[in-house]
Amino acid sequence: LVSFQHENPTESGDMVLNWNIGADPQTIDPTLNGASDGGDVINQTFEGLVREVNGIIYPGIASSWDTSEDGLTVTFHLRESNWSDGSPLTANDFVYSWKRGMDPATASEYSWIWEYTNVVGSLEAVYEGGSLDDVGVEATDDYTLVVHLVNPTPYFVSLMAFYHFMPVKQSAVEAEGGADGLWAKDPELVVCNGPFVLTEYTDNSGLVLVKNENYWDADNVYI
Repeated sequence: LVSFQHENPTESGDMVLNWNIGADPQTIDPTLNGASDGGDVINQTFEGLVREVNGIIYPGIASSWDTSEDGLTVTFHLRESNWSDGSPLTANDFVYSWKRGMDPATASEYSWIWEYTNVVGSLEAVYEGGSLDDVGVEATDDYTLVVHLVNPTPYFVSLMAFYHFMPVKQSAVEAEGGADGLWAKDPELVVCNGPFVLTEYTDNSGLVLVKNENYWDADNVYI
């Protein structure tokens, strides 16, 4: 059971939504998750470069993007936004997160999805022990993410709405006690960038999400 609520709902009068997701998610780490129950929670607590709503692609953390004439380079222009702990979210967070997803040591259930991205060096990294340094994704500055593709991929931008491509903060992932995705279930360790943030988690019982006051679109004015 997931509850979405304000910090003090009885005092504020805000609505509380109780949502039965059917099972205790194995993980709510975007990179590690491979199930719909975990994905349902992740889509409330994290946000990727773009959003998909009823088949329509909207800007997310990327306010805009450009594709080169040959279709081999996609450049995302990130808006200024913060993690739930108030620290800046930058293009380097996406570089870290994506390479973590490709790294065989991470053992992500969705590492195979990189087959469909056509990102330079991604297949070699996932399947052949290729160096992550050779992967075609780079942060040219804090708010510019450049992706190099081996073939034009018209659906690439829309694919970025999927939770596997959402950013995670390295310091949270690597925090003591947070190994194997446990950081994402621990209210003391979790750092996210979506509209809600985790404040309670009880195994096999439920969790509570409250409004993320550091979310860039906290007033839901964008869509």
